[in-house]
Amino acid sequence: MANALEVQRKAALEAKPGGTIWILTGPTRAKLKGKRIEEPVPGTKGLYLISQVTGGQSWAFRYRRPDGKAAKLTLGTVDGTRELEPGEAPQIGEPLTKDMAVALAGNCYLKVKQKIDPAIVQRREVAETRALQSLQWEGWTVDQLFVEFMTKYPDASPDKPTRDSTKRQTAAWLGLKTDGRGGWIPNGNGVLSHWTGRTFARHDKTPMLTRKDVFAIIDQMADRPSAANHVLGALKHFGRWAEEREYVSVNPFATVRRRFPKGKRDRVLSPEEIKALWLAVSTAKDDEAIGYPYGQIALLTLVTGQRPGEVREAPFSEFDFAEREWTIPAHRAKNGRAHVVPLSQLALTLIANLPNDGSKFLFSAKGSNRPVHKQSRVKQRLDKRVQEKLGKPMPGWTYHDLRHTAYSGITALGFSRTLADEVTNHKPQGMAAIYDQHDYGPEKYAALDAWADELARITA
Repeated sequence: MANALEVQRKAALEAKPGGTIWILTGPTRAKLKGKRIEEPVPGTKGLYLISQVTGGQSWAFRYRRPDGKAAKLTLGTVDGTRELEPGEAPQIGEPLTKDMAVALAGNCYLKVKQKIDPAIVQRREVAETRALQSLQWEGWTVDQLFVEFMTKYPDASPDKPTRDSTKRQTAAWLGLKTDGRGGWIPNGNGVLSHWTGRTFARHDKTPMLTRKDVFAIIDQMADRPSAANHVLGALKHFGRWAEEREYVSVNPFATVRRRFPKGKRDRVLSPEEIKALWLAVSTAKDDEAIGYPYGQIALLTLVTGQRPGEVREAPFSEFDFAEREWTIPAHRAKNGRAHVVPLSQLALTLIANLPNDGSKFLFSAKGSNRPVHKQSRVKQRLDKRVQEKLGKPMPGWTYHDLRHTAYSGITALGFSRTLADEVTNHKPQGMAAIYDQHDYGPEKYAALDAWADELARITA
């Protein structure tokens, strides 16, 4: 008996970190030392094996929160024999093998790199799961149906598929974002930030949400009337889908009237405002998003006259620099019509000076292979910098106003409105939509080259 204990003691003292013996002998070593042992797992940042004197073992992830304070998240107890079912992923709080713990720690480390506290995410997911489980018996929850709606998003018509950017924007108003794998997850904002866990309709199709619930959200958005109108539009679209799919007997949002008028923007930037914008972007530091990507998005929108979303999500594959052409395919164009944009020398110079770390998109976050999203906070910082360069108060403007400015600038140079419509890909109306089959290629080159020359003169 004494010899067996001595062998166990020797194995515990000689166990190397990372090996199976090292894990299994953890409690023995803790007992020999008379205290708990917390040891880092080699090769995985932040992952620790905790062994108790009593024999218990667990995995933990140590990190620093966004505010700089040290924190620890217990991942689960140690289980060296557990196997996952096909398609099953390890979950925090369950018994875990070393490989499972490594996978979870890797996910937590990615969140920390994104300035997200994994412990807060875990607590929120647990709370949401409990809320959904407690309400599941009552009927269809908003959380369930919003995800179902976005997964089966209805097209405007059979011959006009909905653009991906439109889907993402609708999802954002509802409170969802893509998970990067074809699914949808909460983004912490939108309608879901108010209605998470609420029942949309009972299983007998009786609606549980009313117009009063909608106005409780809309009334809080009085300072953002346009956003409030978009939220209401997204809810009405969802309600029509839910009624059509027979999740609810009647669309409870159908009769909600728009509280705020749908204003048409006619803002055009003056030459001195254009110069201030150009100066603000061109003098931004490399680490400031108001230079790249968001400031450069503004400049390319102004130079080409295209829709801001089409500029922001443009991949390099759409550009033929030898022919000086940017072809926006039908599925990315708002009107569903493929469109060729001639590239002026100014546009080519802007694109050539964009930083690129291998991403397939013109504008992407560092290390990402996806286009950047809208950032209202960066836009506010850009507004402030432009006003500083202007040296006086400046009326508010949007990225779409830069498109208005390009359109107006082209017509002010003597080109026709028909040509300005072709440059900006406005769909022809009336008989022109049928009979006018001219592609306006040379004319568009001339118009955008002249507009680029005018911008160069303004910003010189």
